[in-house]
Amino acid sequence: MKVDEAYLSSLTSKQAALKQQLEQHRRALQFPSHDHAHRQDSTELTVDIERLQELADSRSKLNLAKTFIQQLSAVAHALETVEKDSSLATLYDAYIQVCDAQDLLLHHVQEPLVVNVIQRVQAAKKQLWSQMEDKVSTGLRKVLVELDWPNDKFDQADHTSFTAVMQDCLMIYVNEAKLPDVLLPFAVLAESISTRFDYHFNSSRPTNRLDKPEWFLKHLLGVIEGKQAIMADEIQEIVDRCLPNHHLDAVHEFVRSILPLAATKLQATSGRVLEDVALLSHVIGEAQNFDDALRSGYGMCERGGSLWRGTTQAILADDVFDAWLGSESAFAQAKLTQLLGDDLAEPSSATVGVWELDQDIEAPDDHPVLANQATTELVALFEAMTDRFSRVVSPAQARKFLKRIQQPMVERFLARVRESAEAFDRLTRGFSGGFPSVDTAGLPGLQRLCRQYASADLLLYKLRDWNVLELYVRSGDDYLGTGALDSLEEDCLDLRQLIWRSLTAHLERELVTIALRGYTKVQTWSSDQAPPSQVASTTAASVQLIRFLELLPQMFGYVVSVLGGVRARALVYATMRACDDLLVDVVVHTHKFSKRGALQLTRDVWEIWAVVAPFVQDPQRTTPRLADVVAVFTAHIKAQVEAEEDPKSATSTTTLQPTHNVPRSKASAIRAQLL
Repeated sequence: MKVDEAYLSSLTSKQAALKQQLEQHRRALQFPSHDHAHRQDSTELTVDIERLQELADSRSKLNLAKTFIQQLSAVAHALETVEKDSSLATLYDAYIQVCDAQDLLLHHVQEPLVVNVIQRVQAAKKQLWSQMEDKVSTGLRKVLVELDWPNDKFDQADHTSFTAVMQDCLMIYVNEAKLPDVLLPFAVLAESISTRFDYHFNSSRPTNRLDKPEWFLKHLLGVIEGKQAIMADEIQEIVDRCLPNHHLDAVHEFVRSILPLAATKLQATSGRVLEDVALLSHVIGEAQNFDDALRSGYGMCERGGSLWRGTTQAILADDVFDAWLGSESAFAQAKLTQLLGDDLAEPSSATVGVWELDQDIEAPDDHPVLANQATTELVALFEAMTDRFSRVVSPAQARKFLKRIQQPMVERFLARVRESAEAFDRLTRGFSGGFPSVDTAGLPGLQRLCRQYASADLLLYKLRDWNVLELYVRSGDDYLGTGALDSLEEDCLDLRQLIWRSLTAHLERELVTIALRGYTKVQTWSSDQAPPSQVASTTAASVQLIRFLELLPQMFGYVVSVLGGVRARALVYATMRACDDLLVDVVVHTHKFSKRGALQLTRDVWEIWAVVAPFVQDPQRTTPRLADVVAVFTAHIKAQVEAEEDPKSATSTTTLQPTHNVPRSKASAIRAQLL
């Protein structure tokens, strides 16, 4: 690059002449003669101003041109120096001069004149960088040959010369703000490894097998493991000394120099097996295992500590990803079909199978509801698919995976559970739609509903956890602020609420409507004589209440065992409130009670409370209306007993004081039923 000195001198002369003319015009405008000032009209003044502006623009352009020529002169001088002395120090000094020239010129990048100048400077910069790379890499290759890299001799040799050339290679990056993907010295270290790799895995040798991608990946892992010590013990110190501001890890930089071998081979392999989806899935799986080994074994990450995308992403072009997605989708649907083989809609002791709740099935520690095999296997399948596709970083591909595999899988499972729940509802509507069958009545019906509830509850619990995973965050709608699994969560929550209503209705039907049907038909409450059936009974409770007292702990006990304390207590309270309303509205308010009848009802209620006590802390709170009745009846009976013992102190039932904790209006209504 040569600069014409005569041309530069000519530009300088023109600049001086323009400067003189500009000064003359400026003085003429500031100090016009008297006659000239009178003769000069507005048009002439405008012309003078425009001429003055033209002269100013010309001077500015000449100044800019002079700056360009000066920078080109500096670049030319640097190149001439290198031609005379091609030592590394001279090359580096010249390179710095050219970089400075480029930085100055880039401030005027909007000027049309600067484009060609910058191109010439950038070409000079590239030329000098190439010369530096050639010089330091040649020295490093020579030393590596002497040390027999990458063989065992290298590990046992004196590395003094190696340290010197490594420093030369790294020092060329001292002033570079952004480093290349692979640093030059590590690229040179990888050259002999690449030669061996090509010999074994890119040739016609038996080790180059399309169906064995794990062979070349394990080979590369072995190379990295074998050289980890030299990288960490010796080269790391050199890297820290030469490039302290970049905080580089020598092992990671060496891995980066090896990764192109894996990525190139995987791309070639995946393209050849595109039609064989099983083999394609195997190739991608082995690539993921390779990435996982680097992350877990060497803490592989991007410079600066951010997440490393891995080699798998390099091969997931749209056509490869779609083929892989189709293969995994078919696998997931086949597994789900196998899982749903047992009929949830018509379970029996022989077919309930995977839907049976089991204490031994592992569920989340903080999830109180028992799990069943069907739901836990679905969860395992969902998580396995999530793990398979967790390395996908493209939001578009992540959404494809969600819509093609995960969403249909969960929707199909929920549809199966909903089908069972709706079938149960149809079978238990009575005359409005059917009649209860064997597996919908009593404890079998409760077990069936609990299986349905456990499936919906565990799946909802897991969906909320999955929705915050990075893969599904990438699949969500950032604009609307919705998660990828929000719609599935809503469907699952709706299904769980449907089953909960069925659970509540089933317990009320079995324990209240059916089990208390005989008790509500008792007509002897006003009699002073106990009925014969009660005289023959061995319990203080009414005979008609025994079935209720036997069934209640059986069903409540099962609910507590499978749904946990909080949910079970909610069902106990709901059922007992229904019992409370039935006994008060149908028994207490529709009959008159003698002393014996009031005493018998009081005993029955206390028996109910005793049976409920193991499931709630205060059983009387489950039936507040019956508690008021018992309080009033007890006060009435006590008053009658006192009257019989001392007639003079007897108090009329019409003048009894309000019972403790029972409002006067309620107490009066209850006393009205007493004889």
